[in-house]
Amino acid sequence: MQILRAGIKTPREPRCERQAAGSQERRRRRIHSDTPRRSDAGDGGLAPQPEGLGGFASPRCVARRRRSTPPATPPPRALRGWQLRPARPRGVLIPALTLNTWGHHGPPERIPLLRKTLGSLHPEILCLQETPDKGFLSTLASDLGAATCFHAPESGLGILSRFPALTHRIVTYRVRSALETYCRQALLAQLDLGSQSLWVITTHLAWIASDETTRCAQVEELLTLAKPLGDSVLLGGDFNTPPNAPSIQRIREAGFLDLFGRLHPREPGITWDNQNLFIQSHSVKFQDRRIDYLFLNKKGGERFSPADCEVVCRTPTADGIYPSDHYGVMALFRQ
Repeated sequence: MQILRAGIKTPREPRCERQAAGSQERRRRRIHSDTPRRSDAGDGGLAPQPEGLGGFASPRCVARRRRSTPPATPPPRALRGWQLRPARPRGVLIPALTLNTWGHHGPPERIPLLRKTLGSLHPEILCLQETPDKGFLSTLASDLGAATCFHAPESGLGILSRFPALTHRIVTYRVRSALETYCRQALLAQLDLGSQSLWVITTHLAWIASDETTRCAQVEELLTLAKPLGDSVLLGGDFNTPPNAPSIQRIREAGFLDLFGRLHPREPGITWDNQNLFIQSHSVKFQDRRIDYLFLNKKGGERFSPADCEVVCRTPTADGIYPSDHYGVMALFRQ
């Protein structure tokens, strides 16, 4: 892109040459005065002729008409000494991300790293679990320029988006695990994407590996919530169980597409990684596994075409600090 600096004038033709050119133009118009003039707008139509001039418009009248007629193509925008970045076409790709942020745990420099990492990914829809507090969400919403920021304080769930929300609600699961004391909920928000809407649901299921029965019951409640929405549904969260678990299979049977599993069927997509130093600090040990997901229901798959899905937030600093103990999952949707 060529930059035009303000205040620099382009050279003008000498006055005598301009007068000669004007005389030739007036002679040409007198010769062709019987022919109606074509419109300066370039649409092929005939421009109206001023009355009392016998079909010939004086140079002053022509100049006045030309100033009042908008050009067919607007002139290039003047740049004042800086390079403009080309704008990303709106409505082409929508990045959505889910991440368990691990609350306030870890060293104090982890939270700034988490904010920086999420900011570099530019998610336009963000599903969060174990959020530190409402203040963290508000700060992150400011970082991302989010128009929507919802928080479920009892369960630590959060939804952020650059799209405005039409409605939202928090639902507490009736089935609670006897093996834990955490409050398990689902946070729902209906986002206005302009020409259509999208329901976003984030959740965090029971965490103990042997508690699959509870997770299956919570998934049934989740599917019951999603079914009457009658719209595109994006479901993201920490499900605390691998892809071959009965609860995840039940979600797929209900018509939800496991985005990473569909786009990368031969890759493990690990989001709970024992190479992460924060995982090594936990007292309870699990194998490397994929337990964080983004799902899209059948109607959403018809309206939005998944372009890609990747595991993110897995790069440590030189000191071995990760953004979280989980890795995130990020998908790109073509609207």
